[in-house]
Amino acid sequence: MLTRRFQYIVEQGDTLFGIALKFNVPLQTLIEINNLTDPDYLDVGQIVEIPVSEEFYQIVQLVERQCKKQTAPVNNDNVTVTREEIDEPQFINDIIYKRHRVRRGDTVYLLAKEYGTTTGNIMQLNPQITDVRNIQIGSILTIPIPPENSFIYVVRPGDTVYRIAQSNGLTVEDIMKYNYIESDYTLYPGQQLVIIKK
Repeated sequence: MLTRRFQYIVEQGDTLFGIALKFNVPLQTLIEINNLTDPDYLDVGQIVEIPVSEEFYQIVQLVERQCKKQTAPVNNDNVTVTREEIDEPQFINDIIYKRHRVRRGDTVYLLAKEYGTTTGNIMQLNPQITDVRNIQIGSILTIPIPPENSFIYVVRPGDTVYRIAQSNGLTVEDIMKYNYIESDYTLYPGQQLVIIKK
């Protein structure tokens, strides 16, 4: 359930449709929440409020702290985070969230393979990435590292979140939680999902 909001600062090249895709939020919802009269026009630096679930909100706050972005949370007291806290791997729902400083030759695909996660999950946690093949050397990314009892599932034609959950002894909420997706998310063949066995 989308009960929280955070503020996203529009960057060069952003579109409202692209922002909606990044955060799996219906375009119309963004238009209504932000009272946008012309959704085709965004200013660089403009603030767009994004509705998210409580769980995703907590992850977003972690990402914001780790990347030291200037986005201010909505309806939340500012939290002082020390340098030591930023450098420490952190845990949410049995997943380790680690900072990774981008090296020459890194791509989202290679990082996903290195850390045992999916490109989709890395993209969801690092909306500043605009090109999966070209990420800025020296930039800091937040990487979700699943536990050892996990594997990558490749979506097949006809799959649904419910069917995948049922065949792996999980709940729909589990699949959504570990892949940062909402209930109205549409799967596509070839997409990768993290499955964490209980």
